[in-house]
Amino acid sequence: MTVKADMMKQAHNHLITIDQESRCIRIFRVMSNGEHQPYAMLAIPGNGSDKKRLQMFAQMLGEDILVDSPVTQPLFG
Repeated sequence: MTVKADMMKQAHNHLITIDQESRCIRIFRVMSNGEHQPYAMLAIPGNGSDKKRLQMFAQMLGEDILVDSPVTQPLFG
């Protein structure tokens, strides 16, 4: 099996849930067998957050997902 094929075999997807009551976002790894593994939980910034803080939050959320993916990890060195 090639390295690329082996990577794809081990790759997982992500499920993101938003809990409005507790004001948090949860990220789960969705494994090839359908199992959901908790990966991260992030507090949603408050309603009074400025645009820069919301942009930083969105960037952090995206980076968490990309860094965890075996497919995109090589992009981060």
